[in-house]
Amino acid sequence: MTDEEPTAPEILDRVADAFFALDDAWRFTYLNDRARELLDRDGEGLRGRVIWDVFPETADTPFPNQFHHAMDEGEDVAFETFYNPIGTWFEVRAYPSDTGLSVYLRDVSERKRRETEADQHAAIVEAVHDGVVTVNADDEIAYVNRAVEATFGVPRDRLVGTPVAALHRVATIDEGSTAALVDALSALRAGEDGERRVEATFEMADESTHVGEVRLVRIPGTDGGGVAGVIRDVTDRREYERVVTSLHGVTRQLYEADTPEEVCAVTVHTASELLDMPVSGVWLLDEERGHLDPVAATAGAHELIGGLPRFGRNEGLVWEAYHGGESALYDDVRAATDVYNPDTPIRSEIIAPIGDHGVLMTGARTVGAFDERDRELAEILAAQAELELDRAERERLLSERETAITRQSERLTALRELLDGEVGDEVDAALSAIEGAVLDPERAAEVQSALARADRLVDDAAELSTARTALGPRTTVNVADAIAAAGENVVDDETVPVAGLSLTADDDATLRADRDRLVKLFEALFRWSPDGRRADVRVGLLASAKARSVADGGYPSGFFVERADASAEWDGERITDPTTGPVGPSIAREIARAHGWEFSTATTPAGTLRFEVSGVTTLDPEVT
Repeated sequence: MTDEEPTAPEILDRVADAFFALDDAWRFTYLNDRARELLDRDGEGLRGRVIWDVFPETADTPFPNQFHHAMDEGEDVAFETFYNPIGTWFEVRAYPSDTGLSVYLRDVSERKRRETEADQHAAIVEAVHDGVVTVNADDEIAYVNRAVEATFGVPRDRLVGTPVAALHRVATIDEGSTAALVDALSALRAGEDGERRVEATFEMADESTHVGEVRLVRIPGTDGGGVAGVIRDVTDRREYERVVTSLHGVTRQLYEADTPEEVCAVTVHTASELLDMPVSGVWLLDEERGHLDPVAATAGAHELIGGLPRFGRNEGLVWEAYHGGESALYDDVRAATDVYNPDTPIRSEIIAPIGDHGVLMTGARTVGAFDERDRELAEILAAQAELELDRAERERLLSERETAITRQSERLTALRELLDGEVGDEVDAALSAIEGAVLDPERAAEVQSALARADRLVDDAAELSTARTALGPRTTVNVADAIAAAGENVVDDETVPVAGLSLTADDDATLRADRDRLVKLFEALFRWSPDGRRADVRVGLLASAKARSVADGGYPSGFFVERADASAEWDGERITDPTTGPVGPSIAREIARAHGWEFSTATTPAGTLRFEVSGVTTLDPEVT
């Protein structure tokens, strides 16, 4: 050995690993610099001291067993262990000899940390629902997680090593999607952008077709060759987007609906065909009666529950959702409080308010059939229906306004004709009578009657001109009582030559109307006479086309007023003309229209003219 050659201790001190030697009594005989740095942290020195006395904590580690085995059996040992007092993972190798034990300690904490992280990452990757795949620089699949196996229904050992270009041959992905993946990998490696997204169509293990969004990124440290891909099933999302887009397309169909009934029909059809909600219905509020009426329903709803119920105030979950203004989702209707029918065949239910108009309800036979996505779609459909019902209401109000303006114009024209005609004639007659009364006092009664008729005509003119035909609250009115009240008013009027009134034998009815206006309608027709003569007036019920008469079982659609002295030779169109017709029928016509009824004339079998009020939907016969 030359002076330049290092000694054994010098060589050991240069070793990066810790090294120490023990004699056969377990005393330290040598420690290199790295061993002293790790083990002799207090600087008191370890040579000559027994390892088990210095480090009693090793009793719970593999050190005692492994070292004793090496010494007793004369065999080399190697193991890894974590030494908690200094927070370090060691790779330990011990070599026995006749004089003791030589030990090498290598700090492998960083490797163990990386391995632990890798294990954690691998566990996470295996646990996620998304598919994870890695591709090597040769565009071969290097790794897939369990989600990919489940998605394609192919074991991973068949996928690993497969070129991406041949993926469609071993998996259920279609050929076009395979080509798109190959192009995306090439573009990813050639471009600066570190990410590419591709949509792939594939079949699940259950043979259902799904859409997957594949997100490709470069793997750091692989010189751009390695690529990782995450496959996310976006079938539901794509279907949701399609449905939402289609729902917006339904707006055109709803806009083309002219009536609330048509809007509701389109709504339930959309719920059934587009949203796959075959048991659906729409209820709208009847403001007059204060309940929710069924307006439209799918065939599935009728088949499942038969006739749709009407919901009164505070009745059932439907009214609760309408009153609260918030949609409701019930996984099990029977478990809900305030259910309308505890034995309902419907188990799951969504109720979505249509603004102030009513509600959209959809149900299913099974528990838990709907989720929040279904609820959101029902809300979107209900919101669209609300917009179109608002539009229909605005158009109805505009039409009514235009009609009201037209009627007001007609009333003013009628007033002008009345003042120029009947009132003027009566005033002229009164003046003539007054002039004659100066010479003949016995004509004073004639003067008084003429002035009374003129005064009544002025009142009638005011009735037309001031639009007092507008309705007050509607109540249930007995038709016979209204006729009797009108008859008394007319008979008490000495200026009107009416002998008496009669009602069709044994027929009576009730209807919902403004009673004062209805009495006024009858009065206007009872007072009117084509030639001023006294005559009987006959009133009866109109039967619908279901039967020839109410007595034969036909449902009444209105009523008629017939004067025995009104010959069919009178021009019915002229009598009901809003500008040239007489004031009595004009007033009756306005009151009927205000109620939403039709007013017309007809010829009886006997050849007389009668006035008919039809389209009275609330008329209810009372056969005695």
